[in-house]
Amino acid sequence: MLRKQAIQRNKKSDIYSFGVILWEISSGRPPFESVKISGGTNIRDIAILIQIRQGIREQPIEGTPNSYIQLYKRCWDYNPDLRPSIEEI
Repeated sequence: MLRKQAIQRNKKSDIYSFGVILWEISSGRPPFESVKISGGTNIRDIAILIQIRQGIREQPIEGTPNSYIQLYKRCWDYNPDLRPSIEEI
């Protein structure tokens, strides 16, 4: 069973979330839409969290400019200190 850990939200976690929004704009769909898990929303959310912690991210959408892809990938960096600042974005 997974322990609930306190999530520390800060500017760097906001940058990660902004990267997800950038991907959503380029794809036109919600992230991890393809994750199909029976057992309800909570179990699906846990499955997605496990994938994110393992470094799994959504794939770039064909036709998206490379500079845009590189920007949202930097926002998703596992190490929050390597994520860009909002001023850089």
